[in-house]
Amino acid sequence: MIEARNLGKAVEYAATWVADGKSFQSVECLLWLHKKILEELDDAWAGKLREHGVSIRGAKYQPPDHTLVPSMVEHVIRASRFLVTALTPSFNTITVSRRSRVLPSMALLL
Repeated sequence: MIEARNLGKAVEYAATWVADGKSFQSVECLLWLHKKILEELDDAWAGKLREHGVSIRGAKYQPPDHTLVPSMVEHVIRASRFLVTALTPSFNTITVSRRSRVLPSMALLL
């Protein structure tokens, strides 16, 4: 499946950034990863923040207004930077072997 392949590539990119000591905790990097994940699936939308309102039919939860999304994403990025700084240095350590790949996951925060 394209989705699984793209996600695997995005995780590999993030793993390389972490292994090289680079931070990927910016809106630009997050959108770049989003673009890689949606590659060949929705190229027009890939790597962009929502530009219009959306709703989820039949759901009690409704996504925030599109005008709030940029500041909300930036807030999550700032919070993740704080967490990485506050946690032990081992949080930034990546372990890569043939069987496992352990990454600090921004996805848990987003």
